[in-house]
Amino acid sequence: MANEGASGYAMARMLNERGLRTRQGAKFQSVNIRRLTRHEGYTGYIITRAAKSEYIPQLRIIEDDLFVKANERMDSRCKNAAENKNAAKKSDNPCLLAGIVVCAHCGAKMSAFLHKDRYKLADGSIKENVQAKYNCYQRGQRLRPCDGQALYLAERVDGVVLNLVDQMFQQIKREPYDRSIEQRIRQQDAELDRKKQAAEKKVKAAQHKQQRYEEEIVRCLDGQSAFSETTLARLIQQAEAEAQQAKNEYTALLKDNSSRTTVQQIRKYYDEFLGWANEFDLASVPRKRTILAQLLERVELGKGYKVKIVVRGSYRQFVKNE
Repeated sequence: MANEGASGYAMARMLNERGLRTRQGAKFQSVNIRRLTRHEGYTGYIITRAAKSEYIPQLRIIEDDLFVKANERMDSRCKNAAENKNAAKKSDNPCLLAGIVVCAHCGAKMSAFLHKDRYKLADGSIKENVQAKYNCYQRGQRLRPCDGQALYLAERVDGVVLNLVDQMFQQIKREPYDRSIEQRIRQQDAELDRKKQAAEKKVKAAQHKQQRYEEEIVRCLDGQSAFSETTLARLIQQAEAEAQQAKNEYTALLKDNSSRTTVQQIRKYYDEFLGWANEFDLASVPRKRTILAQLLERVELGKGYKVKIVVRGSYRQFVKNE
């Protein structure tokens, strides 16, 4: 395998750049890579919907341990995406945005469920209509102040969000990768390194000042210092405070350094975003739900179906319009 950490889209792009095509002559997509990785037939079997042949050595193009390892990696990624990004796991969930919708009025996470409405017709009969809806449980149970709606039609909300997401997908498919993002990251790295060097000098200077005052105490006890004991105690206390402040600044810079986005990560996020854009229209509903849960941090839903989508920080840099 070319790159153990590569995304499906990145591997598809690599194959396309080499001039390779699918059996139908089309360019590879991330979904093709996923199907190839999952197909047990490449370990030496002929597999149909109804049966699996005996082992045929001539058909083997991948070793069993590598096949198992690749699928374990895919399973692990799917599990982590679901756990870390609140992607909805249940394929029978009626709502596309389950798990990421929050009430714009009270901030509570909204639940998604099938709601049954009952109507009494003119002839006295009862008509039932079942629709998927998003529910602000906090408002419905009066657990906290909320002036929003209690229920929203999921089909209407999902339609608004899908339209906004489609605009983002069309934008990233039209525009090439922006190298200026990498340049900005490099400039930020250089500025951070400069601040770290300045903080290191500040720490050393404060420690040197503190040590000098402490050494002066001995001279003071011998009656050879120009400073009194009270003055030296105050100066030492000030130097200790300066040293501690300088250390705190340096620690904060180290933390910022460990959490910053690298150029390699930028490219990975771009590949993921573009890969989702290419596969989204043909993806199944559960797959669309997972993509949206990975792409969007939350969807804020307000009275009158006012919708605001918040893109996760890793991908926000590729969206030019608010």
